[in-house]
Amino acid sequence: MTTGKLKDAGSTWRDMEPEEEAYFKALITDMYEEFIDTVAKERKLTPEQVRTVADGRVMTGRQALEAGLVDELGDFYAAVNKAKELAGIAAMEEIALVKGPEKKKTLLTRLIGSVLHTLREESGAAQLPVFMY
Repeated sequence: MTTGKLKDAGSTWRDMEPEEEAYFKALITDMYEEFIDTVAKERKLTPEQVRTVADGRVMTGRQALEAGLVDELGDFYAAVNKAKELAGIAAMEEIALVKGPEKKKTLLTRLIGSVLHTLREESGAAQLPVFMY
């Protein structure tokens, strides 16, 4: 029982009704169009240019740069220095970086980490340098 027609739309306990499917499609389409418009405006691109790359795929930094979606490439420290520059803080001036609370690892994350660790040890890859992003 619900207090509204679409209150339990998307419930996993039953098949989706045509009206619910139409509702969700319209919602997703509206969010997508808002995303396209925002990216186009902020990146000074046409909506058509954004649509050519806004299809859900993953991109490398170089690909995003070529598509006009980012201004430049860099690492964490380059981002910190850029933030300092934009905030008007001298390059040599010390700042304190505050890290948020550590996220709890889910059981799945711990299991995957354990399996990857074991595979790394068994393959001999443990002797190689590791770079993580």
